[in-house]
Amino acid sequence: MKFDIMLLSLVMIMFIIFFNPLIMGCCLFLLSLMLIKSVSMMSSVWFGYLMFMVYVGGMLVLFIYICMVTSNYKFSLKFSFFGIIIEILFMGVIFTYNFIPPMKFLMCSSNTMGNFPMFLMYILIFFLLLIFFSIVHIIFKKNISMKNDF
Repeated sequence: MKFDIMLLSLVMIMFIIFFNPLIMGCCLFLLSLMLIKSVSMMSSVWFGYLMFMVYVGGMLVLFIYICMVTSNYKFSLKFSFFGIIIEILFMGVIFTYNFIPPMKFLMCSSNTMGNFPMFLMYILIFFLLLIFFSIVHIIFKKNISMKNDF
C-alpha cells in the first residue's frame, strides 16, 4: 500500500514537472491504472475492467488529439529544481511516517454497486478534475483551440 502511494505521488509530481503533452498523457494513463487497480480491489473486478475500457477509449481520443496538435513538437526535458525538492521531501515524509492506517477494506471482494464507498466517488471526481486541468493546461500552453476550422 505504501509503495502504491509513493508511486502515485511520483507520477503526480512528474505531471507537474514535465511540460511535454505525451509525457503528461502517460502520467494520466498511469494514474488511471492505479485508480482502476484500487477500484478493482475494493469493488467488483468487472467494474474495474469497465472503467479501464472507458479510460483507454478516452486516452485514445486524447492521443489522437495530441498527435494532430504536436506533430512537429520537439521533445525536451526541463527539470525544475523546485519540483525535484518537493518530490524528495514528499517521498521522505512517506518513508519516515506511517500515517496511513492499515486498510482492511482492500481485500478482494465481490461487492455490488449498492455498497459503493463514497470516497471512491471523490477519487473519481478528483481524477476527472485532474484530466480537465491537464487538457486546459495543454490548450493554454500551445495557445490553440479545440475546435477545427474547416
